[in-house]
Amino acid sequence: MGQSIPTLREVFESMPNNSLINVEIKDIDAVEKTLRLIEEFKIENRIMILSFLIESLRRVREKNKKVKMGLLVKDKNIIPKIPDLAKELSLYSINLPIDVLKQFPMQIFTNILK
Repeated sequence: MGQSIPTLREVFESMPNNSLINVEIKDIDAVEKTLRLIEEFKIENRIMILSFLIESLRRVREKNKKVKMGLLVKDKNIIPKIPDLAKELSLYSINLPIDVLKQFPMQIFTNILK
């Protein structure tokens, strides 16, 4: 038979102490439960929360000021908003497809670092 997909709790329980993990939030309703598990396992410093959903990232930041977050980008219309989002959400990373990068001047991205 096939293997089942582990729950987030099972992943956290089996994580070696020196591992780092990215957790993608695909539904805003998953934010609170995910943060509770992170806090329960005391692994804030070993987790980065990622999402395409800006509202999910806003909710994460509202509930937890410490956890690292990354914005996943698939829509080129988000690019001009990235500098403001990076500041608002204290983003650790921004993940862009290469083809999106090619469509914008580098100045947009260097503004994030200012």
